[in-house]
Formats: sequence, C-alpha cells, structure tokens
Amino acid sequence: MEPMNPPGQSGFFWKSGIITALVTMGLFLLIYYTGDVLLVWVRLPLSLVSVGLILTGVIIQGKKWGGRGSFGGLFLEGLKASAVFAGIFTVMHILFLILVPGYEAVILAHVKAQEQYSVMVNGPNPGYAFFRRIFLPILVFGRLIGSFMLGLFGSLIGAACAPKTLLPPQDF
Repeated sequence: MEPMNPPGQSGFFWKSGIITALVTMGLFLLIYYTGDVLLVWVRLPLSLVSVGLILTGVIIQGKKWGGRGSFGGLFLEGLKASAVFAGIFTVMHILFLILVPGYEAVILAHVKAQEQYSVMVNGPNPGYAFFRRIFLPILVFGRLIGSFMLGLFGSLIGAACAPKTLLPPQDF
C-alpha cells in the first residue's frame, strides 16, 4: 500500500492532470479522424470525460487521505489538477494545429458557414474577418479557459462527493 501523504502534500494533481489531458486528447484525435469534431453532440463526450476524470481523481485522493481531507483541501487539489490538465491540453491542441495543416481550414470553414447563416438571418456582420485575424489567440485562450472550467466543475463535484471524516472539536 502506498504511504499516506498529509493533505496538500501529495503531488497527485500532476498525475491526475496529465492522465486527464492524455485521455482527453486521445478521444479528441479519435473523434477528429472518425467524424466531425466541431459538432456539439460530438464534443460533449470530451467534456464529460474531462469532468469525470478530474472528479474521479479528487475522490481517489480523498480516499488516499483516509477521509482526513477537507472540502477546501480536496477542491484545491482538483483545481491544481485542472490547471495542469488545461495547460497540457492547450499545448497539445496547439501542436495538433501546427502538425495537422487541414485543421485550421476545417475550423475556419465551420466559422464561415455559421457567418453565412448569420448574414442570412441577421444581415451583414464583419465577424468572420475579425475571427480570422485573431484565430490563434481565440483558440488558445478559449481552449485554456474552457478546459479549466471543465476541471473546476469536476473539482467541485469531486470534493463534495469525496469521503470526509468529521473530527471531534478538540482535534481542530
């Protein structure tokens, strides 16, 4: 059995964040090469897997601590794992954008189709030209913030569901 580290000193968040990023990127690649990754119903499993892995990691960490972890401590460990996940997943996504030249064209074609629909419904809008100019910052910050938010939800739910032992008042 693994020795029990005190709450806050485990370093578990590195493992959890890296595993979550690798599994999510693997699913992203699978979906990209087998279907249309830009459809909402296709992206939903990526989000659910990310939340589920962070949530599971927080619950496992709570069990490793023997129920001695507080909600705040477990939530913080989950947030650290989320930050690791968001950073690695964003870097992997940028590398994918660089290594797969057709990916940017797929995204821009999708945005252009949405723009054409918007023009038919709402009238002229210069959104596509603006999006094309700042494509990379939108992709990077959108992926970073979106991934972190998914991890935030997983951390919150995981910290709430993780086993916690109530301590007697004199032990505080």
